[in-house]
Amino acid sequence: IAQGVDSPWGVAYDLAYNTVWVSSPSAVWNGLDALFEFRLDGISTGRSYPHNLPHTYGPADLAVNWHTGRIWVMNINTGIANCIYEVDTETGYTGVSICPGGETGFSISQRGLAYDPDTDTWFAGGWNDLMIYRFDSQGTILSAVNVGLAISGLAYNPQTQHLFVMVNDNPNPVYVLDAANQFALVGQFNISQGFEAFSGSGMEFDCDGNLWAVDQ
Repeated sequence: IAQGVDSPWGVAYDLAYNTVWVSSPSAVWNGLDALFEFRLDGISTGRSYPHNLPHTYGPADLAVNWHTGRIWVMNINTGIANCIYEVDTETGYTGVSICPGGETGFSISQRGLAYDPDTDTWFAGGWNDLMIYRFDSQGTILSAVNVGLAISGLAYNPQTQHLFVMVNDNPNPVYVLDAANQFALVGQFNISQGFEAFSGSGMEFDCDGNLWAVDQ
């Protein structure tokens, strides 16, 4: 739906407005360095926030904290600040961050981000180390599992405890992993209709259980 956003990556659902926010990475990756809001019919609301944080490539994937309604952004700042940052959709970036594993965040930059409202924990993953990390809102890494997938986006269904993993490949495969069983593979499907090859990135669920996926 986010036509006109250069090189879109992340997507998050806005609980208050029934809209989605889409991130566009830095100019290094041909993006606009900002977050943009869209109605579910694809019309821009006109609201956007620049990603005014130190970074190399981010913002990448987005996720919503279902308890607060705040959007969180995965920042890609290799070796400096691989953290996630909070956005109040009424006012913009709040200055609050979570840096998994320490004050500079992940030692290896991550791409995908998802939230589990039942446990107040987060999932992150990327294509550099092929890992899924689970961490709490204080930044403590609770588990790290190599799933062998070059991750570009994540979405989590708390009812089934299934983690959906987008891999930037052809024909845009999505893998379904069991978060309650060491991320064992449950299933897999491809997104082909309307998607270019090697273009899958961020994902998110909305309140109706629909899975939103970004075509870069």
